[in-house]
Amino acid sequence: GRGTQKLSDNVSMIYEAGVTNKANLDLNGNATSDADGVVYKLTAGPAVQMNTMPWVRPIIRTYATIIGGDKEVTGFDKTSELRLGAQFETYF
Repeated sequence: GRGTQKLSDNVSMIYEAGVTNKANLDLNGNATSDADGVVYKLTAGPAVQMNTMPWVRPIIRTYATIIGGDKEVTGFDKTSELRLGAQFETYF
């Protein structure tokens, strides 16, 4: 699920978390042999927009995500991985 914390009229923090049990699929949905296990994702980052109300766009955000779980399912060499990114959303 996703939660939002308003910091000011134009800045908020967005939090997202998820966990799933993947049976015989990798993170891209491709079939794997005998891979079965748990995958989780935790994301947090600030967002800037015209107004911090839901569904107001455009919005620019940066984020840090920790993805991890059973190595057989994630395909990682380690149990978790940190990913950083930026996102721009708008309505057409």
